[in-house]
Amino acid sequence: MDTRRPVDLRKGVLCRGQFRYREHNSGTQGVEDFPDFRSEKREELLLAAVEELVRRGEQVLAFVPDRATTVLFARVLAQRVTPASATAAVEELRQQEETLARETLLGVLSGAVAFHNSDLSPEEREIIERHFRGGAIRALFSTSTLAVGMNLPVKNVVLDHQRWEYLRRYGRWSLQEISRSEYENMSGRAGRLSLVQDFGRSILVTYSPFEADVWLEHFAGGEFEEIRPTLADAPLENHVLDLMASGLASTRGELEEMLLSSFTGWTHWAQKISRAEFSEALTKAVSCGLDGGLLRGAAPELDHLLHDLAITVGAISPTDVRWPPVSGSDSTTPLHLTLGHPPLHDTRAVGETYRAAVTTRAPPRAFNRNPTPGMFSTSCSISVSATMPASARRNGLMTR
Repeated sequence: MDTRRPVDLRKGVLCRGQFRYREHNSGTQGVEDFPDFRSEKREELLLAAVEELVRRGEQVLAFVPDRATTVLFARVLAQRVTPASATAAVEELRQQEETLARETLLGVLSGAVAFHNSDLSPEEREIIERHFRGGAIRALFSTSTLAVGMNLPVKNVVLDHQRWEYLRRYGRWSLQEISRSEYENMSGRAGRLSLVQDFGRSILVTYSPFEADVWLEHFAGGEFEEIRPTLADAPLENHVLDLMASGLASTRGELEEMLLSSFTGWTHWAQKISRAEFSEALTKAVSCGLDGGLLRGAAPELDHLLHDLAITVGAISPTDVRWPPVSGSDSTTPLHLTLGHPPLHDTRAVGETYRAAVTTRAPPRAFNRNPTPGMFSTSCSISVSATMPASARRNGLMTR
């Protein structure tokens, strides 16, 4: 596979006035002179490097660990550089609805500086990205998590060597060194053929010569890490909410199918636990979202309904039920149930909306018993008939 770039990229480390780099295509090493910023603070070194490149008339994209830093650095740099307002971007932003980030963006754009993080609305992101690509914005500070999917070619990328990561073992967030692949992804924004003709730069900053040597060897010339299944690092509840909120899944079955067909599903879950154990864990994750109000049921799924039915009344098992109803069958069983099921918070809505069409071999009976202790108790009447409203037929889940 050819990994050569149309425009070469100088990947290296800026330390004590020298940018030592290795060219991507040839592997040739070289040195560029920069001012010696004489600071041991990582934040100040990164800001000084961005400021120097802006003063040279070059555009810069800087990746930092968190949202607060993107805003802080944009404010500081806007005060340091020569005023050069991105007028067109300012006018477009003034026409947008007022948001948490809009006024701050308008302030920093007076220096042709901006920030890009998850606080921005889709409209604000589009405006900032478009004017950055057009060259009106000279420096843009972004969180490293937004590097994936961003189409922002630029002459220079300056990046922090750390990112925030949640350590489940210790239950806290911690700054961790970025991986070789993450570095390559962020660095790849620099030196695009459509923007520059000579070369691009990817710059890490440090005041330690030892770190400079290690980083140059690892990030500019090292091997990529082995691909590992990352979904297993986060709670299953997180993936359930992400998939539901994105619209990629709307039922429990779709959630299970999508998660198990992922790289983590193939290499981790399928190897470490059985399908039944994963299904049980997924059910608990969905119930957690329902209990917390982050998900709501569009209709009780039939398997949950039958499960609760069997637990509560102890008389009808899932094998006694057919769905959809057997053609030509008109036998129905009116049931009055007390179900222990988290989604059934609104008894009136349940009673009015959900009617289960069930053909059963059990004789007509009525039940009204207490659910398993500790479960959410909801009394509701479900009339068993041969039809079900379209709203209940969706048989899915929706995010609030």
